[in-house]
Amino acid sequence: MSGRLLSWLLVAVMPIVLLRPASEAVMAAAPLDESPTQSAVTIVAEFVLTQEAADATSQIELAALTSPQEPEKNLLSLKLAKESSPFGFASWLFTLSGDLLPETAQKPGAIRQLHRFLPQYEHTYRASLSYDAVTGAVSLLIVDLTNRSIVYTLQTTLNTSTSDIIGRMSEYVVQTEPLFIPVGTEWRVLAGIDDALTPTDVLSLYETAVLELALTSPRPLESFRLIAQQGDARVELAQASLAAGKYNIPLAVDMLSPGQWQICLELTPEGHVWSSGLTYEMKVIAGRVTAQIAQLQRRHGEVEGAFYLYGDGPVADVHLRLFADIYRMTDGEWQLIEEQALLYETVVDVSAEPDEISFNLGDRLDKDATHNLVLTFVLVDEKDIALSALKTELSIPAGDAGFMGGIPQIDISGDTWRQTVIDRIPGEYLGHPDSVLLADDQTILIVYPLGHGGATVLRRSTDGGKTWSERLPVPDNWSRTANVPTIFRLTDPDGVERLVAFQNMTRPGEEVHRDNAEDYLSIAISEDNGNTWTPFRQTGLRGPVAPNTVIPISGGRYLTVFQQGSRIQMAISEDGGLTWSNQRMIAAYPNAALVEPAAIQSPDGKEIAVLIRENSRRYNSMLIVSKDEGQTWSAPVELPDTLTGDRHKPVYAPDGRLVITFRDVFEGSPSYTDFVAWVGTWEDLVNLRPGQYRVKLLENKRLFHDTGYAGLELLPDGTFVSTTYVPLYPGERPSVVSVRFTLAELDALIAEEY
Repeated sequence: MSGRLLSWLLVAVMPIVLLRPASEAVMAAAPLDESPTQSAVTIVAEFVLTQEAADATSQIELAALTSPQEPEKNLLSLKLAKESSPFGFASWLFTLSGDLLPETAQKPGAIRQLHRFLPQYEHTYRASLSYDAVTGAVSLLIVDLTNRSIVYTLQTTLNTSTSDIIGRMSEYVVQTEPLFIPVGTEWRVLAGIDDALTPTDVLSLYETAVLELALTSPRPLESFRLIAQQGDARVELAQASLAAGKYNIPLAVDMLSPGQWQICLELTPEGHVWSSGLTYEMKVIAGRVTAQIAQLQRRHGEVEGAFYLYGDGPVADVHLRLFADIYRMTDGEWQLIEEQALLYETVVDVSAEPDEISFNLGDRLDKDATHNLVLTFVLVDEKDIALSALKTELSIPAGDAGFMGGIPQIDISGDTWRQTVIDRIPGEYLGHPDSVLLADDQTILIVYPLGHGGATVLRRSTDGGKTWSERLPVPDNWSRTANVPTIFRLTDPDGVERLVAFQNMTRPGEEVHRDNAEDYLSIAISEDNGNTWTPFRQTGLRGPVAPNTVIPISGGRYLTVFQQGSRIQMAISEDGGLTWSNQRMIAAYPNAALVEPAAIQSPDGKEIAVLIRENSRRYNSMLIVSKDEGQTWSAPVELPDTLTGDRHKPVYAPDGRLVITFRDVFEGSPSYTDFVAWVGTWEDLVNLRPGQYRVKLLENKRLFHDTGYAGLELLPDGTFVSTTYVPLYPGERPSVVSVRFTLAELDALIAEEY
């Protein structure tokens, strides 16, 4: 190698004993032509940080870029730098420096701190750095090869070089390639049923599975393929050539057989083959079986139960056992009276449609005592099957059946004459409506998305919800909404009345879907009773779901509550909903997911109660109360079983009682996952009493919680019109449906049955 080339090869920046290469066979730099021309380079360095290195040095250069024409010029350098801590231990930072970094107020090439790093000594680490001088694209991937974890990824664009580039090699560089490779590409495998896709390391032959791929490189196209390997078997699950963006690429899972597979993403630039990131273990199963408790209640002295059993496809000869730890309430304390009691055993062929299986505990539980059962489903022979079971801790109150938390429950879901199907498209998902009653007390508008989050549509009824228009014209950007709409009638301090619709918009450049919604709340305005609307625009409020309620407070203002993360936020408008104050957090609870709150004022207007969905399913729904219009709030407390649900919608009846609709999520309820209404008083609510009674309004025939987001309007004659979404037939996707009732009718049914 000529002395000229040696001038731009890296001389070790520290004694080699401080940091040893991960491989003894370090590759030397390939000889270069006298006038090398190269616009892209990828450098791979592997190293093991030793205790000696950590004690003796403050900076380690792993890889760098320079120019053959200007060897003294540092274009880009990846370093590991020590930083001191006042607590007596050292942490490390991965940094980039060099002339390719954007200019700052200080100087060109200022150090860019990437990632704080607490290394584990004697672990082997690999850093892959790639740069394209034409586009300025930089891609970086750092992995811990010892425990098989990704430490840091980066894809960004820096300045472009005006000259050719070359990799400057240290003792720790094991490979260079004269091309750009997007090694920092973020990817993962998602799987699920329908649109409910989540990250997974288990793939079922019957589930939808996709490769989620995020590309930020400005290069025109990158070529990828996802490979599954099992011994000598090698299966290509997906392949694509893509530009920058985020993609969900379907996987050909049906080409795999049950068992353990290794999944890796291969990059194939310019005929080369590189593995991006790590190879992951993936289990492929013959099917996923779900067991879901439907009910457990005491009736006529005996405890009767039922559970639903279904698969993501047909699974034969499923051998299932149901066990329970049984506790009895004695002198104010729970006592374990039977451990792992076998309640039921079956061998059954499971289909994709839910089958209801009943079981009976007879009189083994004391009818005069409250019991708690912790239920466990067990597969006797897994046979490459995965078993999923929802939360299985249920309580059985003392006394006979027909009561929920000590109050009666009736069922009017079979009264089809009460129901109006507003929109139904077989095979299509329609969901999450909200409604508003106009000042004439007869006109109702509803908004709802096409899909599980999607384009927002609008309909009108002029006869109190008995008949409905077709979908009405709306601005173009309503087609770019991506979550759950809500709608309100608000009046500003000058007496101007407006309709205000809330939504979340799709992130720029992404397809319309709930998972692509911006974490910002937008509003659209109508000042002519919904005949014309503005496009949606951001409010400045942040939250993944539009607020479910907006209530008036003093001074002509409005207060709303909504979620951000797992905490409850509030904001106030002083101009009829056109603008909103900065939001602030008003409720959080350890290990709980507080979401989708609903606010209601006390009858005298002096207090505000907020009912909160608890989405971790560790707790019942929760309640907070304010006595000073939201300046201060009580701590969250759990609501009774009778009010445990999702997406509460509270409205006062003409006689002053409260009617609250919601999706029932109390496991053990006879209406679990159905659309119900609770009837009680303000005092029942804030004193955590069970209420007067409940009513099952609509039955969810699909079992996937597809109901409960609803509008609730009260007409002058005392008729409630509740509009929700619900699957009308087993296996069908939900339709938009309204149900009508009066408290006089419900009171009469309660008197008749109880």
